[in-house]
Amino acid sequence: MKFVSTLLVFIILLFSSSLLNAKLDVEIQNNIKATTTNSTEGTEFYVAFPLNDNKSQAGQNMAIYVTSRVDNEVTVSNDSSGLSITQVIKANETVEFSTFKDSFKWGYEMGQDIDKTNKCLKVTSINPVSVYALNSKMVTSEGYMAIPTRSWGKEYIHNSFFDFDEMREWAGGFVVLAKDDNTEIQIQIKDGANKTPGFGKTLNNKEHGDIITIKLNAGEVYNVQGNGKTRGIFDLSGTHISSSKPVGLISYHNRCMIPSTIVTSGRDYLIEMMPPIHSWGTEYASIELNRKTDKGDYYRVIAGEDNATFEINWFDKDSNYSIGHFGPIILRKKGDWFEYNGSGAIFPHSLESIRGVTSFKSNKPILVVQYSYSAYFFS
Repeated sequence: MKFVSTLLVFIILLFSSSLLNAKLDVEIQNNIKATTTNSTEGTEFYVAFPLNDNKSQAGQNMAIYVTSRVDNEVTVSNDSSGLSITQVIKANETVEFSTFKDSFKWGYEMGQDIDKTNKCLKVTSINPVSVYALNSKMVTSEGYMAIPTRSWGKEYIHNSFFDFDEMREWAGGFVVLAKDDNTEIQIQIKDGANKTPGFGKTLNNKEHGDIITIKLNAGEVYNVQGNGKTRGIFDLSGTHISSSKPVGLISYHNRCMIPSTIVTSGRDYLIEMMPPIHSWGTEYASIELNRKTDKGDYYRVIAGEDNATFEINWFDKDSNYSIGHFGPIILRKKGDWFEYNGSGAIFPHSLESIRGVTSFKSNKPILVVQYSYSAYFFS
């Protein structure tokens, strides 16, 4: 009888252990699922390649890089052209689809389009992946991390940089991407630098206060860009984009220097895929880019709601001592922005910007954008 009771206790313990293990397995799976849901991993992406500098500059590589945490299979396609390429990815490795590997052609780079086009590429996979896009030419190169369609939103604020009329009419702009048919989009043009018309226009002659209404189908994109006829004056940043269905937004600049009134060297392409407003936060932290001069970076803070009040504190990255503070600063209207330090200068100079480790805190959602100064600004 003692043997039976001992056996019974053992079975109960074994059963309890298996339940515990099952529970842990479920928790682990749920944690992995939650992590994946809140990250930039996904199984469907759309990427586009806005114009880098100009069409005449020699291209080096226009590429899509895909990485996976598990053995996987990924496809890059464009329904309009019939393109479809599938590759297998090993866990923790990266595959490249590119012009260099002849996966697709430079024709997918957008020009100065002022109407909707099909110049985007769809990336799909069996299991979640991370996707990065690169547009590299002889003297300008930049890339961005793609946001999966499951993380797209219905409301965005564009942010890039001032139009830059110098050797060419370079400009800032943005591309709206659709994943669903009959996606209705409204674009409220804003000159975030001047907040009034009369300082600059887009390629299709729109200016501050104008509204563009378009309808896109799955795989279509729409480009809005400044005409590049000003320098350091007109900036489309602050433009509001809303849609009936989730869309993606890529903000870019053909080529510019930062700040725009610097007259030394370092013109480059800018590009980023923007997060929707619903994912913006109220607290951010950043660290100074390693430029070996320890003089800081250029920052913008954009308001996601009216009357956003924020403070900025920065600390020495070695001693942790406080070395700077701004605030409270109030951005009265959604889409308004604060920037520092945009002073023009000719090297050598003694200007300094926000540097070290920086904290941003706001009472309402904001977006913090960190830029690297042009090559010789802080050399």
